[in-house]
Amino acid sequence: MELQVLGPVRVVDGDEELGLGGPRQRRLLAVLVLADGRPVSVDSIVDAVWGDGEAPDGAAKTLQSYVSRLRAIIGERTLRTTPGGYLLSLDHVCVDAREFEASLLAARQAQPLDALETLGMGIARWRGRAFAEFADEGWCRPTASRLEELRLTAEEQRCQALLDLGRHGDATAELERLVAEHPLRDRFRGQLMLALHRSGRQVEALRAFQAYRHYLADEAGLEPTGELVELDQRIAISDPSLHAVATGRAARGYVLMDTLGEGAFGTVYRAVQPSVGREVAVKVVRADLADDPSYVRRFEGEARVVARLEHPHIVPLYDFWREPGGAYLVFRLLKGGSVEDARGQAWPLERVSQLIGEISGALAVAHLAGVVHRDVKPANLLFDEAGHTYLADFGIAVNDLGAEHSHTVRSAGTPLYASPEQIRDGRAGPRSDQYSLAVVAWELLAGRSPFEGSRATDVVRDKLARGVPELGQVRGDLPAAISTVLQRATSIHPEDRYGDMAEFLVAWTEAVHRAPAIRTGDLFAPNDPTAARPNVATVGLNELALANPYKGLRAFDEGDAAHFFGRSRDVDNLATTLAEHRFVAVVGPSGSGKSSLVRAGLIPRLRAAGTLVTTTVPGARPLDELMQSLLRVAIDTAPNLRERLADPTQVPELLEELLPGGELVLVIDQLEELWTQADRAERDEYLATLHAAVTHEGHRVRVVATIRADFYDRPLADRLLGPLIGATVAVTPLDPSGLVEAIAAPGALQGVRAEAALVATLAHEVATEPTSLPLLQYTLTELYERRNGSALTLAAYEQLGGLGGVLQQRAEAVLAELGDSHTHSVRQLFGQLVTPGEAGTDTRRRTRRADVAAVPVEVIEALGAARLLTFDVDPRDREGTVEIAHEALLQHWPRLRSWLDEDRERLRQHRGLSAAAQRWDADGRLDADLLRGQRLTDALSTWPTADPALPVVERAFLGASSDRQRRISRRRTASLVTLGALTLIALVAALVAVSSSRRADRNARDATVNAELARQSAATADERANDAAASEREAISARDEAALRRLAADAVALSPTQRELSLLLAVEAYRREPGVAGESALAAALTAQPGVISSADIGV
Repeated sequence: MELQVLGPVRVVDGDEELGLGGPRQRRLLAVLVLADGRPVSVDSIVDAVWGDGEAPDGAAKTLQSYVSRLRAIIGERTLRTTPGGYLLSLDHVCVDAREFEASLLAARQAQPLDALETLGMGIARWRGRAFAEFADEGWCRPTASRLEELRLTAEEQRCQALLDLGRHGDATAELERLVAEHPLRDRFRGQLMLALHRSGRQVEALRAFQAYRHYLADEAGLEPTGELVELDQRIAISDPSLHAVATGRAARGYVLMDTLGEGAFGTVYRAVQPSVGREVAVKVVRADLADDPSYVRRFEGEARVVARLEHPHIVPLYDFWREPGGAYLVFRLLKGGSVEDARGQAWPLERVSQLIGEISGALAVAHLAGVVHRDVKPANLLFDEAGHTYLADFGIAVNDLGAEHSHTVRSAGTPLYASPEQIRDGRAGPRSDQYSLAVVAWELLAGRSPFEGSRATDVVRDKLARGVPELGQVRGDLPAAISTVLQRATSIHPEDRYGDMAEFLVAWTEAVHRAPAIRTGDLFAPNDPTAARPNVATVGLNELALANPYKGLRAFDEGDAAHFFGRSRDVDNLATTLAEHRFVAVVGPSGSGKSSLVRAGLIPRLRAAGTLVTTTVPGARPLDELMQSLLRVAIDTAPNLRERLADPTQVPELLEELLPGGELVLVIDQLEELWTQADRAERDEYLATLHAAVTHEGHRVRVVATIRADFYDRPLADRLLGPLIGATVAVTPLDPSGLVEAIAAPGALQGVRAEAALVATLAHEVATEPTSLPLLQYTLTELYERRNGSALTLAAYEQLGGLGGVLQQRAEAVLAELGDSHTHSVRQLFGQLVTPGEAGTDTRRRTRRADVAAVPVEVIEALGAARLLTFDVDPRDREGTVEIAHEALLQHWPRLRSWLDEDRERLRQHRGLSAAAQRWDADGRLDADLLRGQRLTDALSTWPTADPALPVVERAFLGASSDRQRRISRRRTASLVTLGALTLIALVAALVAVSSSRRADRNARDATVNAELARQSAATADERANDAAASEREAISARDEAALRRLAADAVALSPTQRELSLLLAVEAYRREPGVAGESALAAALTAQPGVISSADIGV
């Protein structure tokens, strides 16, 4: 049974509507539904039920009869009596309004396809206005209005889902209807503009905005909001980020489309990253594997290593993340198919040799980094459109999973291609990959499998019993040496195979008697086809891996552990200190190597020991960053996670719910950002949470925090953090042996030697300036790029300008290459990437790529290629971020220092604007958070609302603030006009009153004078009264007679020209003396013009 109020109030059981009776019965049900399961008093019900008139005497008694009738319809269990009233129990019935609200909430948390279906069902429940006939009554109006607003919100969300799914035509039709019905609703307007634009109707989209601008001005005297103005501008320039694609499922910043393949560990999807319009392949790891504690501990570390692999024939890992219920790996999407698709017939030797050359180099690079693929097979060898082969799908974190996944782990090495040792005991090493590649080569050359049997068990038995057969038995046209090489590479015993991939490649090349440059050139100089290529017969493993082992300005990360040298004793000391203390601060000046020590030294050691580790960088919203770092290692979700994390009393229980067993080591890099980027409220909230996590008696969390020495007084002075710091590890300068190791060892791994004179010079210069390690790495990076063969030379170093000049020289060279037209863009970009402080304390800040969209892409790419910028992703939505590679750039590039000094005040103002905009956005964009008064005036004078240099949120913030100010100004103007009019009216009234008062005063004075004169005249008259009495009577008689004669004469004289006046005079004469004279005058007047009597009111 369903109670329906989204339209006329009624009760439906199945498809049948149950009769409720008259309006008072419906009112009763509506009142009870409004209470939402809470008791309602009799008085409240009576007031509503008889809201259209006066309640009768005994209304409570009458109400009982209504309740009885309603109870007979919906059941006694549903309508219950309570002390003083009644209650509608919702346990046995559903209410359409509640169901609608639930669907709206579910849609917000669903993927677009599911959201579209959910919202469609929710909106379909509406049959008219909520509560229909009662919607405007006081007791019902608030809820009815709220539901109507939610309906419009649902329509907005449904249209957004259509847009997200790429159904722009459907969205356009819906939005045109909605805009016509709700012309002042901005969201519908914006969605319509976007739908038109995505449908290829750009001109119509622009016209829609202009039409709205005119409509607003005419109807309300308003301007469109800043968001709509910005959207119009982006449509006008055909901003590519406005385009979306069809999708069935979203995964943070990606949308998953069709399935490309499924395997033992998960599913691979073709996907799109809408923010950059890039197609990618996303592998989604099965939930049961992704939540395995062993997988959780290993995933991030191994993924970072794979992401660092640089080789032209390794499919790059663009992005990765893990959360409860899944792990995600984002790769380059190759559209040429796979070797699996091309099996079935024998390949030419030349084509197989090309594949061997490309994939051997890729495996060599992986093995050098300590990564074993474990599953080299045709399905994991992909083609691009040009036919080149790429190694894909490294088995990240699948080794050493729990026993319950042992079958899956062993099956990762596909039986046909897995090495015998993988099949026997699950072990896999570099020579296992060599075996698998050799089996693939045998199969491609032969056109069939080397093993007999249709079932996996038969293949395994054959493989372990006799190994790979001689290729010559199948392809007698091939050199015998080819078979010999494959026989050795596929030996049942790993120790009998080639020592490494370089040795295998050399043997293969010699066997086919081919110049190595023909098919293996991409291994050596992929970007320069004219470069000299070494003879493969003289090349070892290290020459196959030409990725630069030095890191430029950026800190070493986990994936760089193989190239991190010189700090082994410091790593030992830090690991020991952390074992003894729950909070360890790693302190040192900028450029001393704090982050590298922790990330590339300590963390790999902890992971190797099976410790659960997660990392975070505070940024502007540190608690949000902490939440994301916990989700990366959580095996379960928790409701209201952000709110609970902000409550110190709930933190210990929350950690128990989220984390697998054992301790968690939380690494906080750049702790100083709590003071340089976060506001005080955010910082205090974060530190309270951190304190609760570390001090709880369960002791689940240890913390390692890096912080610049010039900020170390801040945590020490904090009442919560100061006592928490159990130990401090100072990062001291590298000792001489460590310096030599850091300079020479990474290159040596690649077969590149640093001249002794160069090592001595660099070690001496760094020893005199301990914080110059970033400059050292940058110099070595440049030297490696410009090396002479396999040597790093002192002469090349001197040409670079020495340790102090190399960074400045490179930055100026990039600026010169970009040209004068881009100098302003470079200055603008660095201004957005710096948080200004006092002299010498400027700090870098991460910024979303979307927020620097006004800077030309070629500028950002050029600075990135020069290793002056680094790129990452926002953990919340995987959107790209950009950051200055190291603060050493702020100190050692004079031009940049000059720019920052000149712009310092403006940058400080921008920091304040940015912080205010972020708070406004995070808190739901409330008007109360907008700028106003002088702050708004100052901001608008510096940054116009349409300034493309501002990030999107800040432009929207300024636009909203400006819009609000205009609205207030218009209201003030209207108020002033009204006040002015009222004032004018009051003034006129006052003037009239004053004038009247003055006239009254004059009249009063005249009356007084006249009264006095009258008194005097009366006295004189009294004296003369008796004497004049007789004379007066005579005079009156004579006067009356004379007047009568005049009246009669005038009446006769005027009768021809002024008939009405003539008649009146004659009447008056006749009234005074109805004799001959009066009659004659009257007769003359009456006969002068016929009909005059009918038009004259003579008063008789």
